[in-house]
Amino acid sequence: DAMKDPEFSTGGAKMSREETRYTIYRRAALAIERPELQKALTPSERIVMDTIKRHFDTKRELMENPAIFGNTKSVSIFPESRHKGTYVPHVYDRHEKALMIQRYGAEGLQEG
Repeated sequence: DAMKDPEFSTGGAKMSREETRYTIYRRAALAIERPELQKALTPSERIVMDTIKRHFDTKRELMENPAIFGNTKSVSIFPESRHKGTYVPHVYDRHEKALMIQRYGAEGLQEG
């Protein structure tokens, strides 16, 4: 339904289906990472965000409690992680990363 929003289906500069889908997913992912952006989502984009967030929450719960798969000796991968209590995978642009390494060095980028 989000792809049927007039923003994507009317006007002079229409987006391809792929561009529209990417834009919706990007807005939803950013709203998960930065809750203050959620109020700007359309109702349909909010549904997409909620679906993605449920997936991430389930994934986090499984990684926090891997014993659920049957091995009672399994331990969480998050005990000392900054992801404790939340999980949103971060994807970095390789080209941007290379530029930042060139500018700050590998150690400088790691410290940043």
